[in-house]
Amino acid sequence: MVAASRSPATPDELCYRDTYRERVDDLIERKRRGEEAISEGAPPEESNVTDLMEALRRSAEQLRARRPEKASAASRKGKKPGGKAPARKTASPRKAG
Repeated sequence: MVAASRSPATPDELCYRDTYRERVDDLIERKRRGEEAISEGAPPEESNVTDLMEALRRSAEQLRARRPEKASAASRKGKKPGGKAPARKTASPRKAG
């Protein structure tokens, strides 16, 4: 396998081939000669694509509707749900010396 990877590359393998540019140049040349340009085909029909932002909004609204009233009342009073007090500092400040 190592020997196969070290084999010399052919010039075709070393050169990048820009197929898009070739198709554009071919289209320009055909138009220059007066030929009709052939399109790639009709655009795809409308599909069943999900609007992710709308799905997120609906999901958030459903969660808000299921939220118990106690949690919303506690948040109106400025209290955190769960009833825990914030942690206090236990280390004393260092003295300069």
